[in-house]
Amino acid sequence: MNMRSISWLALFFLLTPAAVLAQFPERPLLIAQDDQKRFEAQQLFNRANDKSSAGDFAGAINDYNRAIRLYPGYYQAFGGRAEARRKSGDLQGAIADYQQMVRIFPNDVGVYHNLGKLYFQLQDYPQVVVYTTEALNRNGDLKDVHQLRANALIRQGDFGRALEDFDAILGVRAPDVVNPDNPEVSTFSPDDAPVLARRALLYQRLGRYTEALADYNAALRLDPKLSYAYGWRASLRSVQGSNLSTLDDCDAAIKANAATALIYYIQGNARFNLGQKALATAAYEQAVALPFGSDAIPAEDLDYKARADARFNQKQLPESLADYDQALRFNPNYAEAYFKRGSLKLELADRTGALADLQKAQQLFAGRGDKFNADRAQALVAKLQT
Repeated sequence: MNMRSISWLALFFLLTPAAVLAQFPERPLLIAQDDQKRFEAQQLFNRANDKSSAGDFAGAINDYNRAIRLYPGYYQAFGGRAEARRKSGDLQGAIADYQQMVRIFPNDVGVYHNLGKLYFQLQDYPQVVVYTTEALNRNGDLKDVHQLRANALIRQGDFGRALEDFDAILGVRAPDVVNPDNPEVSTFSPDDAPVLARRALLYQRLGRYTEALADYNAALRLDPKLSYAYGWRASLRSVQGSNLSTLDDCDAAIKANAATALIYYIQGNARFNLGQKALATAAYEQAVALPFGSDAIPAEDLDYKARADARFNQKQLPESLADYDQALRFNPNYAEAYFKRGSLKLELADRTGALADLQKAQQLFAGRGDKFNADRAQALVAKLQT
């Protein structure tokens, strides 16, 4: 309360009759108390921020608690406490604070984004989609939020909806559109390369191989050092039967010092398909010596499928079956994995399981217009049914 307010309050008491004051004796006092509480809350908030910046999260949370008790609608204090809780590992506490912020002010897209990130850490992907959608309903141009929602949708196997988010990030531009004045200059920027590679992977999972290859090519033209894109493109070329092109991509990744277990499994499988069994075995040994996936790019359907193929080629049938199962848990519409698992089950004399997998593969291949592979699957189905 400033000096002018105090002067007016004093004049009010001096000039107002006692009978009138008696009708509302506590009101001026309540106003003063409220202002004092807000002032104290502000001081505690500032001190809490300093403690949080210094890494004293417990001390910061204690001061935020006191500030909120003094001023229960203190929006910024809930945000500060949420961050301190997040940094101290209390994700559920941070979520509770952000949800309270939503109740106080329901149009802060940053709060919805933060809730999405916290639920992603907790692997609660449906909730990620809920909160990122709330953010995008208020501002549809947030690329980071589209990316987060896409990642959550991918974890749920909803590749079609994830593709829509990547299209939104990229502006639904076709990958091979070039500047008409200079055919060598792409309409994309180098910053688009990782997004193009991720969209290519979605096209690949959806069986849209022409579009996938176009996006991989565009990504690697923009950024030839985008090493993981070589591995993903190699896996695409592998399922298309282009073994020599597959080896070219594997070599490019290895030369870029970006070899992964996935690269060596794919390389080994291509060597095996070409009849180069000794070189295939050497590649498999290299793969086993490397981590299977990483924190940055965890093992997913392509990784499990490549390792399953390698184990199948080496007659490690139970291990191969387990990897095909994992690939299909991640991507329940993985036609190639159904085909290979069906073939493996034939080796294991599981005719019923083989028939079910091969019929599923035939349906998926036919559904995406892949007549060659649909016919291959149907031929095996017919043989099993005779």
